[in-house]
Amino acid sequence: MIGNFFMMHTFCYRRILGTLTVLVAVSAPAALAQEGAVSNDGPLARDSVHMRMLLEKTIFAVDVLTLDVWLGGDASGRIETLLDEHERSSWLEDTIATIARDARHARVELQFVRDVSLGQFVDGIREDLKKVYEADLIPQAKYEEISSNLPVWFSFLDERGIKDGDRILYGIEGDTLRTRYMSVSGRELLDQTDVGPAHRLAVMGSYFVRDSSFREKLLKSLFEE
Repeated sequence: MIGNFFMMHTFCYRRILGTLTVLVAVSAPAALAQEGAVSNDGPLARDSVHMRMLLEKTIFAVDVLTLDVWLGGDASGRIETLLDEHERSSWLEDTIATIARDARHARVELQFVRDVSLGQFVDGIREDLKKVYEADLIPQAKYEEISSNLPVWFSFLDERGIKDGDRILYGIEGDTLRTRYMSVSGRELLDQTDVGPAHRLAVMGSYFVRDSSFREKLLKSLFEE
């Protein structure tokens, strides 16, 4: 590191990355996904609720990633009804965020638009994972387990790192979460399935918990569609 400017740049970059990928952290490579178990190849049905945003590093206005979230099932219907019956307000945003956080039918696609190192990636996950834990969405044991095992689970990024154009795909059906990591060239680097409410809530919680770097822009996209 050279000088205070570089130190500030690195700190800010990691902090913004903090919310980028907590969700992929909820899965350990111990349980590989079986073919077709949970689909996460694209959006849900046409009547699903869709939110989209671009995450920027705030100080230097550097684009980091795009995020698309599709909500189906009961969550979609409830949100559509709320949008039809109420004007935008803090109460409405909080209610929708809670419904989205608890969704049991969802698809997420996250695409990086910058290269990121494994160290930055792990630091970012740990920071945002802590917000999910502090909101009482996941138990302490799960929080500690994920945090301590991150470098092992994502060792395939050790030398390669995250590349511009890489994607992370999530599929949620009930309490089953399927996580896939796709390289910019289309190679599948990770495909696994985890079962349990903590995995689902860790994923959706990182996007919709209060003070998340994603929440405000995701909700804004919903109201502005």
